[in-house]
Amino acid sequence: MSCDYNYNNMNNQKCPCDMYKENRYPCCFGYSQQCHTCNACCPQRAFGSLMTSAGSIQLNTTPTKVIMTEQSQASMGIDYSYANAIRIKNTGIYRIDILVVGNSVVNENASVRLNINGVTSEYILQTLNLTSISVATFAITNFVTLSAGDILALEMVASDSMTFYFPSEGPGAILSVQQVA
Repeated sequence: MSCDYNYNNMNNQKCPCDMYKENRYPCCFGYSQQCHTCNACCPQRAFGSLMTSAGSIQLNTTPTKVIMTEQSQASMGIDYSYANAIRIKNTGIYRIDILVVGNSVVNENASVRLNINGVTSEYILQTLNLTSISVATFAITNFVTLSAGDILALEMVASDSMTFYFPSEGPGAILSVQQVA
């Protein structure tokens, strides 16, 4: 932890343990790690993302997990040991961002969904009518309360069998998490 911000804790001592310069009040609400040098509580934050550069994905009426093997260059407080998923280490409120870009050669409805512990989230999903002449962009942001051990994965589904093509360069799908409280 960086120790470059000082404030007075409950014992009127200076505390050097605020990593993001946000812990300006001498209470522990929303914080999960105690600072050993001054008895105040320090923020425990988590962030990171998974991306795909796969060429395409076969979709049908059964949800298909998106293959996501590329990790963000920086991350903290999350676990990538589950295939194509992010495991949460810290209980808290998280901002979830999903971006999926691509197209199909048929006109069909397709959905992008967040899967939490094997269950599709009813609050983090988007359905678009794909057309064969345009690029589709799924963009979803929401805030959710997650518990330590929760596993997040991205899945797609279509109203009929189809192939969804990701861009030829760069990530075609991104699942990003950021703990905010």
